[in-house]
Amino acid sequence: MKVVLVDNENSALISLNKLLSASNDVEVIGAFTQIGPAIEQILQNQPETVFMDIEMSEMSGLAAATVIRSISPRTEIIFVTAHRQYATDAFNLEAFDYLLKPVKKERLSKTLLRLRKRGYLEPAKPRQPYIYLRCMGRMLVHVTGHEPRALKWRTTKVKELFAYLLHSRNQIISKDKLIELLWPDVDEQKGTSNLQTSIYRIRRLIEDQGLEQWIIIRYLEFGYILETKQLIIDAEELDVKFRQLMPISPNHLTEHQQLFEAYNGDYMGEDQYFWAETERLRLRTMWLQHAHNLAAYYLEQGRELEALTVYHRILRLDPTLEEGHVALMRIYDRLNDRNSVEQQYALMTKILKREADVEPSAETMEWYQNWQQKR
Repeated sequence: MKVVLVDNENSALISLNKLLSASNDVEVIGAFTQIGPAIEQILQNQPETVFMDIEMSEMSGLAAATVIRSISPRTEIIFVTAHRQYATDAFNLEAFDYLLKPVKKERLSKTLLRLRKRGYLEPAKPRQPYIYLRCMGRMLVHVTGHEPRALKWRTTKVKELFAYLLHSRNQIISKDKLIELLWPDVDEQKGTSNLQTSIYRIRRLIEDQGLEQWIIIRYLEFGYILETKQLIIDAEELDVKFRQLMPISPNHLTEHQQLFEAYNGDYMGEDQYFWAETERLRLRTMWLQHAHNLAAYYLEQGRELEALTVYHRILRLDPTLEEGHVALMRIYDRLNDRNSVEQQYALMTKILKREADVEPSAETMEWYQNWQQKR
């Protein structure tokens, strides 16, 4: 079933999209914070169902329902609102259902069940097992039906060997290169023994965890190769999504916000392997640039609070990023929050001194001095 979501709250769109995505027979083809672009999508794609807020900015959801009825008569309308008083008006428009925010999983399940009985949805089919491997931040494994978990490694060298083979997945890595990387100070015989023992332990761990369907380590041509089969890796998925992003606009804001929030930490960030530094820096730079663009968009739209949230998230990743502190100070200035400007400057100065033993840049200090003189 194709579904369109309409809500002026981006957080509500993300939450509802997440709940609906858990159903195999539901496809969210669009999520909009404005009714105009949503109606264009509905006219073009004729979705089976629209989940829509009632209190929208340019047109009420009740008025929009009349328009949707005229351009897509077979589309069912489900209102999603924080207010009970619209229920009578909604059902007078023959709305299929009326959900109160925050939408609960159990309540939404009842709505989907009714849609299935009406023939809009096929009965949900069991999902094929999958494995999702996190490399951003802490390394975790998520298998269908289980909570994400960390694997228990016998030694740090075994873990690093797995991480490097995963980093170089589907490529043959010579024994000599692996020994030089992990045991540079031992002789060839000892290095070979360490490598073989570590490979054995990785294979045993893969089998014990039931992961051999997705991860295989083979010995080929004087080296090892880690092969992945339908293994979802968050770093790889993140990279692809960044490259496929459409420009930031009301139509695509939800996917931009979701991608921004999907960054759980730096690539192989838990262990900071030196050989992963290039990829770590590339992905971080890509995410930071996207974050700055997202914050700039929010500021252009007069949505300072959302921009503040973006920059606070950036500084959690890297507290020493001076431009992030400056951006927060400028936003607080726009909000006439002088105390927060002063507190942010003091915090930035303290962090830069403690972590890098430097002062704020001359440009930043000049901006702050000029700001103080405006009093």
